[in-house]
Amino acid sequence: MTDIKQVKAKRTALSQTPPAKPAVAPPEPPVAPASPARRAQICAETFLTACQATFASIGPSQSAMASDVNALAREMTGLAQSNLTAAADSMAALLSAKSLTDAVEAQLGLPGIASTRSLMARPGSASSA
Repeated sequence: MTDIKQVKAKRTALSQTPPAKPAVAPPEPPVAPASPARRAQICAETFLTACQATFASIGPSQSAMASDVNALAREMTGLAQSNLTAAADSMAALLSAKSLTDAVEAQLGLPGIASTRSLMARPGSASSA
C-alpha cells in the first residue's frame, strides 16, 4: 500500500506544479493607421507608377509592330510586282500568238514551237551562226 500512496503523492505533486510557459516574442507595437490624405497619396503614387510602366512598354511594342508591318508591306509589294510581271508576260505572249496552237502554248506556259522559232530567229544566237 505504501507504493500506491507514493504514486498518488507524485501525481498530485506533478499536477500542482504550474506548466512551463512557451517562449513567445513580445508583441510588436501597433502601427498607427495612415491618415486619409496619406492613403490617397500612396494610392496616387502607386497608380502613377503603374501608368508610367504601361506607357514605357507601349513605345517598344509599337516600334516592333511598325517594323513587322513594314516587312509585310515589302513582301506584299514584291508578290504583287511578280504577279503583275507574270500577267504582263502572259498577255504579251497571247497577243503575239499567230495561231490557236501558239495561244494554247502561251496560256499553259509550255515552251512551244513559237518560242523555239523566236530563239532561232534572233541574230547572234548559236544556231544562226
